[in-house]
Order: sequence, then C-alpha cells, then structure tokens
Amino acid sequence: MKAKPKWMIIFVLLFLLFTATIEDIPEELRKYIVVSDSLDFTKDRLLDNNKISDYFTRMYSE
Repeated sequence: MKAKPKWMIIFVLLFLLFTATIEDIPEELRKYIVVSDSLDFTKDRLLDNNKISDYFTRMYSE
C-alpha cells in the first residue's frame, strides 16, 4: 500500500475539526470523497489505519 501524501493527511485532519455537509465541498473535489456506510463518527473516534479500505468502501456520487 502506498503512503498517503502529507497534504492529504493534513486536509483530513483539518476537515475533521468542523462539521460540514457535502455542499460545503467544492463540486470539483467531491469525486475524491470516500463514503463509509459502517462508521458512526459520533461514536467511532479512533480508526485502525490497516482497515481504512474496509471502513470506506465507495466513492461519493450524487
């Protein structure tokens, strides 16, 4: 598995600092959003990095 670019990690960390909806993300970036049908972010605060592909199984689509 390839390492994530540092800018992506920073973006994810910053994004988690505030609540947003999909409309808050520019349309051209929405195709890069991954979706989890199994996580509840009000309860699941720590994630196992080795299971990221299991948590986020699909890309966002309208």
